Amino acid sequence: MPHGIYIYTEIQDSKPAPYTAELVSLAKKLQINDPIYLFGLEGTDIFYEQEAAVAIADYMKKNDPKIVIVPAIGTAKAVFSRAAVILDIGMTADCTELYVENGVFKQKKPAFGNEVMVVTEEKDFPALVTVVTGRYKGTEEYGIEDVTILKPEISEKSVQFLDASVQQTDEISDAEIILAVGRGVMEQQGYETAVQLAQKMGAAVGGTRPLVDQGVIPFEHQIGQTGCVVHPKCCIFAGVSGAIQHTEGVRDTNLTIAINHDPNAAIFSFADYGIVADVNDIMNQLIEKL
Repeated sequence: MPHGIYIYTEIQDSKPAPYTAELVSLAKKLQINDPIYLFGLEGTDIFYEQEAAVAIADYMKKNDPKIVIVPAIGTAKAVFSRAAVILDIGMTADCTELYVENGVFKQKKPAFGNEVMVVTEEKDFPALVTVVTGRYKGTEEYGIEDVTILKPEISEKSVQFLDASVQQTDEISDAEIILAVGRGVMEQQGYETAVQLAQKMGAAVGGTRPLVDQGVIPFEHQIGQTGCVVHPKCCIFAGVSGAIQHTEGVRDTNLTIAINHDPNAAIFSFADYGIVADVNDIMNQLIEKL
């Protein structure tokens, strides 16, 4: 019989990732009288997606969980979608809210190109969901000490390394200042200018979905309903149109400033301050001043 709420976490330096406390807090709010367990992968094991998926599927078969909660981050979603296929179960992705209503486990998530929010139900078990992080508050003392660390068996023929490089990215989840870039910056080939400005300000660079689709920024830096939710002290929108799918990711920011050449851009009705001007001109002026 399915039993327990299982939360997946990436293991970093032998410790659960920072978002773990948030997911535990979310699980407790479901008020399901089942114990909560943590499990995850450590280190570079996450890059062997197929082997990781097999290990996770075997773990789920053995433990027969009722609900499995996974952070909606790129690698985790790739691994668990494979695990879902192995187990022949569904997976509800990019949920923004989980709750139980009349004994039924429900999820709220964006759909139809992020144009609407829908509510889905999971009546069969295991119920596998991925959750957009940054929306719930959690404390480090979440009362769960034991974490099961999975070690996938890696075949020598699984991956052939041709070259290796290290990609340096600024942490965006804890950044106090974020420069959020949109399609307007890309149209003027101003991304390098944006990065230079961010460095001058000591800011992290985030952005909208089109920049992720173009491979300009990593998925982990996508801000919005299907990306991450951030809580900076200040967010500067550069060339961002202001679609609600993006602004929902910075809803409780203390100070928001928008730069856009279109005076009718939706971002101006969201931001605290607006500058109607060429985004590259303003960024270059800021760089010169700083």
